[in-house]
Amino acid sequence: MPTREGGRLLGARLPDLHVPSQRSGEKLRVGLVSLYACGNTGDEALLRCVVRRLRAEAVGTSIVSLAIGPAGFLETPLPASEDEMGPSSCFREPFRMVPRNRATNWRRLILRGELMAAGRAAGNVDLLLWAGGYWLHDRRPGVLLTIAYLASRAAKTGRVGFYSVGAGPIATGLGRRLVRGIAARSSFLCVRDTSSAEALRAAGVERESIVSVDPAVELQSCRQERAQQIIQETGLSPRGPIVAICPCAWHSMDEYYRRSKCARDKVFGTLSQTADRLDKEDGLQVLFVPTMWPEDGLVAQGICEELNSSAVSWVSQQLSAPEAQGVIGCCEGLLSMRLHPLIFALNTATPLVGIAYDPKVQAFMEQIDCQDACVALNEMTCEALVRLLRSALSGQNSSPAKLAARHECQLTRALETGTLLRRALGE
Repeated sequence: MPTREGGRLLGARLPDLHVPSQRSGEKLRVGLVSLYACGNTGDEALLRCVVRRLRAEAVGTSIVSLAIGPAGFLETPLPASEDEMGPSSCFREPFRMVPRNRATNWRRLILRGELMAAGRAAGNVDLLLWAGGYWLHDRRPGVLLTIAYLASRAAKTGRVGFYSVGAGPIATGLGRRLVRGIAARSSFLCVRDTSSAEALRAAGVERESIVSVDPAVELQSCRQERAQQIIQETGLSPRGPIVAICPCAWHSMDEYYRRSKCARDKVFGTLSQTADRLDKEDGLQVLFVPTMWPEDGLVAQGICEELNSSAVSWVSQQLSAPEAQGVIGCCEGLLSMRLHPLIFALNTATPLVGIAYDPKVQAFMEQIDCQDACVALNEMTCEALVRLLRSALSGQNSSPAKLAARHECQLTRALETGTLLRRALGE
C-alpha cells in the first residue's frame, strides 16, 4: 500500500528502468559524493547501500564515487553488478584513514587543484547525488561551500539530488543562503529524519523535503565465521557474553571542529569507568569497536591499556562496514556514541544504548522508538550508562524481537524512498 510522507506519495512500484544518458544516449552516469580519507565506517556503509539501491532502481546505471575532503579528491568507478559488490576494495579505498596533518585544511583542495578536478568530474555526470551522511550544516563553512560549487557545476549539464541526508544546524547567515541556493538547484530533496527537515525549514528552504530513513538500514553483514574470527583475534571469546562499545573521539560535534582535548578526556574517562564496571560487576567481556580512524582507535587503545584487563579488548584493525556490523551482531549488546553502529545494531537485532552527542543520534533513537535507551550528552555518566545497558540486556527497552520488527519498518520506508530515486533518474 503506498503511503504519504511529507506530502509526497511513496511506495508505488514502477517497472524496471533502463535510463539513457542525457548527453551520450548510453548508460546514465551517476556520481555519488562522499568524504575522502575520513576513516569513517558509516560512510562506507552508506556508499554500499546506496549503490545497491541504485542497481535495483535503475538497471545498467554507471556509478562513480566522487570522494572529496581535506586530504584530496578520488574518483572511483563502482561495481557494475550486485555480484561484484562483496568485499570490493573500491568501497573501502575512499574511507581509509590518512595522517591527521593531511586532513585538516580544506584550502589545500584549492591549492592543489583538486577542487577544480572534482568540479570537472561533477560536470561529467547526469545526476550528482549526495546520499546519506551529514552534509547540510554550517559548523564548517568549507563543507557547504564545496557542496555549492559542485552542485553549480553539475546543474549546468545534469541534475542534483539529496537522498536521505542529515541537515542542521544551519545557524549563520552565510550558511542559510548557501543551503537555500543548494536546495534550489536540487531535483529532489530527501532527509533522513524530522529534525533535518525542521533545520531546512528554519533556514528558509521553501521547497518540500521528504523525510525518510538512513540508507544504511539495508546493509548486509559479513559471514558470521568472519565476525567471530575478528573477535577471537582481539583475545576475547566469541562464546562468552560480550558488550560492544563504539567510542567517539570527541565530546560533541562542536568540540570536534575545535578539537578540544578536555572534551576527549571526558569521553575517555566515562567509557573507561563503564567498561570496568561491566567487567567486574556484571562479568561481561567488553569489546571496543572503532568506526572512525584513527581517532576512535586511539580512544579504544588508550582505555584498554589503562584497564589492562583480559576481559576488555579492542579491534585494532580498520573493519569494513559489513565486518563491523557482523561483529556487533555477535555481541549481546551495544553502547555507542556514533550513529551508524546503532544502525548496525538495529540491523542485527542487537540490544542497543545510544549517547546523544549530536541531534542525529537522538533523532534515530526516537525514529525506532528506543528513546528510553538513549542518554543525553550532559547526562553521560558511568552510572547512567551502566543502568541503561543492564536494562537493554534484560530486554526492557530493546529486545531482539522488538528491534527486528522496527528494522522491518525501517526497511519498508527505505524501499519506498527508493521509488523517489527511480522517478528522479527517469525524469
